[in-house]
Amino acid sequence: MSPLVSASSKFSLLIQILNAAAVKGNIALVDRGGCEFMLKARHLQEVGAKGMVVDNAAGPVTGLGGSDPSIRIPAVRISLEAGAALKAALALGPRTQSGVAANLLTDPERLAGTDNARRVRMFAPADFDPGSSVSHFSTDAKPNQLMEPSINGDLTHEVSAQKDLTHALLVDIGW
Repeated sequence: MSPLVSASSKFSLLIQILNAAAVKGNIALVDRGGCEFMLKARHLQEVGAKGMVVDNAAGPVTGLGGSDPSIRIPAVRISLEAGAALKAALALGPRTQSGVAANLLTDPERLAGTDNARRVRMFAPADFDPGSSVSHFSTDAKPNQLMEPSINGDLTHEVSAQKDLTHALLVDIGW
């Protein structure tokens, strides 16, 4: 099985969609690695994909990094095991043979990185990450928050609502 998306070189951000005709109008399953998630999503959107599912590398499933307001297709990351199961099913042939059918939808009422009560979730990976676990906001919060375990390029210097929850967090804990 050939990869769906390949990077032409480590230093070039040129992406080649190897089966663009098959991707058009469908949800694309892509392997993690090779380039930024946003770049993969942008190129898939350009060839007409309806969504992107990223097959994770080994380890815990975390949110997709980056931010690009021009990307309108939904994108999710799944576990390595779920990706292997999907690939095995897809190898059986089209949907009528493989049984694989999917819909990715966005919920405009649901904020990324929040629970059903619209409270931002804490970063709590399956494997404890000293200095980050349950002391930072979830990595799938959008917009990205200052109190996430990694620094993202779209962070602003504005640390109050609506852009960021840091000020409210510090007030809540008594600072």
